[in-house]
Amino acid sequence: MTFNALAQSLVDYKYIDNDVEIMSWTTRKLEILKVVRDSRCDIICLQEIDEADYHDFFVAEFKALGYSVIYKKKLQNRLDGIAVLYRPSRFKLLVQRDVEFSSEHGQYDKPQVALVVALEDVNSDVYIVSNTHLLFNKNRGDIKAYQLLMLLNVINEFKAELRERNPIVLMCGDFNITPQSLLYSFLDEGVAVLKNSNPKRISGQYLMFDETYLTSSAGHSDAGSTVGSFKHYADDVYGNVKNAKLPREDEEEEETEQEMEWYIELRNKHSQLFKGDGVVLTATEASTDETDPEHSILLSPLVLKSAYNRDADVEDMKAEPAYTAYHGWQRGCVDYIWYDPQQLVVEAIYEMPLYKRVRAGGNLPNKHWPSSDHFSLISQFKRG
Repeated sequence: MTFNALAQSLVDYKYIDNDVEIMSWTTRKLEILKVVRDSRCDIICLQEIDEADYHDFFVAEFKALGYSVIYKKKLQNRLDGIAVLYRPSRFKLLVQRDVEFSSEHGQYDKPQVALVVALEDVNSDVYIVSNTHLLFNKNRGDIKAYQLLMLLNVINEFKAELRERNPIVLMCGDFNITPQSLLYSFLDEGVAVLKNSNPKRISGQYLMFDETYLTSSAGHSDAGSTVGSFKHYADDVYGNVKNAKLPREDEEEEETEQEMEWYIELRNKHSQLFKGDGVVLTATEASTDETDPEHSILLSPLVLKSAYNRDADVEDMKAEPAYTAYHGWQRGCVDYIWYDPQQLVVEAIYEMPLYKRVRAGGNLPNKHWPSSDHFSLISQFKRG
């Protein structure tokens, strides 16, 4: 399971219209615990858990439910962090690595973090499980790309270290990217062509603010459709929506310089991803010439699929949930459980609620879903 629990420290003016009693921490912490307990999952990845609440409440409760817990607080005086829960009756922790998305380049030095753990199960299978909560900023897809490459680098190092065990990869969290984005395609297809893209918008998250999802489509009827049972996305892989605001001339020069810095920084991080892995890239590490086609291509050593993408085997089709986050200022799909389809098969997923119920209930948290402003995602896998 992956679940963004909405840290109480992050509850601000955006939730002023939510029910006060439901939003109270006395109420919500018990509801969050109920989500964990009712899931009965063997591995759980949580985001937005305040450090104080982790120590004062959650860690004891999680252990009482039979879980071992690993926690990582965000940087730069942030109050919340992420946690990985696993059942010691099923898994043994082999190695843990904390990932901090820091950089000597100021604009990439951010407080977000990730956890990557290697777990050995009772059948001696090894799982590499990662949990993260990438930057929330609709206009900084470039930073999310940088963070994603850092995370993939650590996962790839784990795979190399454990290659004799043929480890199984699971990557969970709140990625703050949408299914129609270039970064989603990068994970889903293993390649991203940056040429002609807008670096700031390649996460697709801005569409949830500036371009609404197609909620009037047939799949959003009240005839019993679930939140995730239809194709509802406006495709904008390159971040080039026609009515996007154009920069002023003085802004264009600044944007060009920033984009060049981004390309260089991203290429450096990208080259690290393939060091010592037997992968040879030509004309990519040194080139910063936008006319060089190789310069604009990112490759991933991992080709993953989202457990909730029901059309993962159908070319060019995506059927992710319409909403994994549902509150007044952001409604869309940003949470994922990524897996390697060469290793695992999705046996089942926890079905999303009927859209008409979600719409009728209003912004999360509410009396129907009182724990968080995100839905939890649950997947059951078997070896492929």
